[in-house]
Amino acid sequence: MGSDMESSYLRCGHCRGFYEIALSRCRYCGKDVPLREAGGSETIFTDRAMCRAIQIAEFEQLPAEAHADPFRPDPELLAKPCYCLHCGLAAGFFEAVEMRWMANEGMWACPCTTCGGRGFTFDIHPAEQTWKCAACGHRYSPADDDFRFSNVHCPKCGCGEASGWFEDEEEDEELPEEMMAEGEVMIGDEESDGGERLSGGLPQELMPWEDDDEGGAVPFEMERREPEKMQDDIDFPRERREPRAGSGDEIKEDDIPW
Repeated sequence: MGSDMESSYLRCGHCRGFYEIALSRCRYCGKDVPLREAGGSETIFTDRAMCRAIQIAEFEQLPAEAHADPFRPDPELLAKPCYCLHCGLAAGFFEAVEMRWMANEGMWACPCTTCGGRGFTFDIHPAEQTWKCAACGHRYSPADDDFRFSNVHCPKCGCGEASGWFEDEEEDEELPEEMMAEGEVMIGDEESDGGERLSGGLPQELMPWEDDDEGGAVPFEMERREPEKMQDDIDFPRERREPRAGSGDEIKEDDIPW
């Protein structure tokens, strides 16, 4: 066993997640039901590497349906720290391999059993920015962490195209008025009050802004909300229900509006 007990882990008997031995209960389901040895003592896993090896082996043994899901964790990123948009950054990071395959829903889920976060790169995202090669699917970080499109070069196959987040290229001198991109509008008088260019043709006063607590403006979609907690999916599984023959729920050809 490891000499540093705080770096050791327990495994939850409820959600099967691993959590630090220093915690009083599982960080993912909140229950205090660790797996125990035959003699009754808690089963201790010496470090995160041991826990990860177990979870990777379990990941590889999942049914074909789980591996065919386009939102499964990327096998190249299983050890990478991730965060959930539903739980928020305050809930802390977890490794991609800690996501759970929800057989009842046919979806990959956040490790938290009361969270509605579903899907790798949908609700769950790597904490480290990477690009995904358009040709071979390899994920990588660009040289010198330069995320401009001009720096795209897959180290595995050499492809110059990728998906992911990009920084803006360095802009040249301000373009003359006649060269402004189609769809751009000028807000205010550039010479008199430092007018601002906006894309898409919407004036700034029509944007859906709200005032935050400090009097500043924040987009409405960034409004701070407490994460919504759902029922524990282990105790209350949200099953996929297929319509039963003769139940009246089947789609009839005459009901299709085309």
